[in-house]
Amino acid sequence: MNEIIVRDFEAVRGNYAAALTHFLRRHGSELSQRVDGIAATASQRP
Repeated sequence: MNEIIVRDFEAVRGNYAAALTHFLRRHGSELSQRVDGIAATASQRP
C-alpha cells in the first residue's frame, strides 16, 4: 500500500515541477519585469 502512495506522490511532484517550470518559462519575463518595477519604485521612496 505504501509503495503505491509513494509512487503517486512522486508522479504528482514531477507533474508539479513540470507545471511550475512551464509557468515560469511562459510568464517569467513578465513576472521579472513586474518585480524589477516594484523594486525600482520601492528604492525611489525616501
